[in-house]
Amino acid sequence: MALVPKEGVQFSLSPASDALRASTPVSQALDRLVVYFRDHITLDESYPWDLMFVHSIKALASWRAFAEGAGAVKGRGRELESMKASWIYDLVCGFLCHGFGGTSVRDLAMAQPPSIFRSKDLLQTWILAYGIVYWSPLDLGYQLISTPRSLTSLVVTTFEAIDSSTTVCGSVDKARQLFPNSPAAPFVAAFLAGIGGSILRYLERRLGRGWDHEQTEWSRPTEGLRRTILYTVLYMVLSKTHGKTKARLWIATFHVAVSIARELTDLPLDITAPAAGFF
Repeated sequence: MALVPKEGVQFSLSPASDALRASTPVSQALDRLVVYFRDHITLDESYPWDLMFVHSIKALASWRAFAEGAGAVKGRGRELESMKASWIYDLVCGFLCHGFGGTSVRDLAMAQPPSIFRSKDLLQTWILAYGIVYWSPLDLGYQLISTPRSLTSLVVTTFEAIDSSTTVCGSVDKARQLFPNSPAAPFVAAFLAGIGGSILRYLERRLGRGWDHEQTEWSRPTEGLRRTILYTVLYMVLSKTHGKTKARLWIATFHVAVSIARELTDLPLDITAPAAGFF
């Protein structure tokens, strides 16, 4: 005779082992960690402060790495040294080029106010992150973030992977809500969120640094842009067939796994490489 659990009641073949597991502090801690990342970070559509804070730190670290290495990359060390950008330049351009420029372009395209006007926490969070990345004692904040395979770097990578993947999902959902009669709106919204930052980076390099031969990043789509297109299509399909919650969890979990594996192995692990020729 088959045992069938009642609706809403979890069934286990080993109640004793379940009780032992529930009483284990490590298991309880792991359960709480899973619930935290699942319910509070990945499925919370209000953009939780934790995610905003870590994304801000990562964005500022990326901007600083670019700004400090730009002279060597472009062979313009003399021009870059003479530029001596102020802290305001780093604060603003970091925000637009690596932080929240993509979603700002998306929101403006949909006639919505960008997050800097809607969020009560974003400005002070960005300033706090700037202080950590640029002014922490012994430059410890930036070094911990920028050291590959360190615990701090892996934590930041996890949060950043969730942020980038759920931004795609959130863009699709937002466009569906605002423009329910437009089948193109969800894809366009996610696409703009993906390329918006690169548009602003192009303008900063041409106008702010005077690089005359700078090309747009989307002239030959990078792995990040190709991934945005892939996740957009996947989420549009999976959210229809399996619901938004499962689709969001699946895409975010997959992207976290790939991002962590990439950092630990130092391999490119470009899942969009087979389609690179198409672009």
